[in-house]
Amino acid sequence: MEIEVEVVYPQRMPVSGDAFTLVLHEKGGDRFVPVLIGLNEARSVVLELNHIRLPRPMSYDLFMTLLDHSGARVEKVLVDGFREGIYLAHLELQGPQGAFQIESRLSDAVVLALKAHAPICFVESVFNATSYNQKDKFLQSQSTSQPDMLSDDGEPDHFELGNGESIPLDLTMASERQLRQLLKTAEEAENFELAAEIDEELKRRQEEDGE
Repeated sequence: MEIEVEVVYPQRMPVSGDAFTLVLHEKGGDRFVPVLIGLNEARSVVLELNHIRLPRPMSYDLFMTLLDHSGARVEKVLVDGFREGIYLAHLELQGPQGAFQIESRLSDAVVLALKAHAPICFVESVFNATSYNQKDKFLQSQSTSQPDMLSDDGEPDHFELGNGESIPLDLTMASERQLRQLLKTAEEAENFELAAEIDEELKRRQEEDGE
């Protein structure tokens, strides 16, 4: 049996600016698997989650283009092993000659699955052995690196700007000065999700001013 997961935005590890936690959350469930990845992989995941296309193709884009021209496509990512702290993953592909597999780092496989809109699945035994429950404190330990202020129930209720000033979660209520200050804080903390949301709000306002 296999368990499908969804990709959650990478979170910066408090101990290192170059290490991030990629969270793979069980679809329709409460469990999740944390995977340690590097800065470049985290950026690639965030670009895909935000549907951002760079002017020049990156390595993952090149791989997908080669697959397309060869008539192959990514059908699924399957995580089928865990050894010495490393997840063992395979890309399951379909080509003109039939189905085949390619071994891959899990971080690379996740990016390619996002590009191909393919499911990411764990073998049940691997997921059961390595997953956490949402009630665990793993994710809470990561929140110290994010420029968010948490309420008593663990949910963010406002953004802290670092100078004693705070703004509501609704970015439309913030001034442009506050948004740009929060954007700087988010970029320094490598909070890609928040930075992308702020950038979208700033662009929306620029478009409205240009009308």
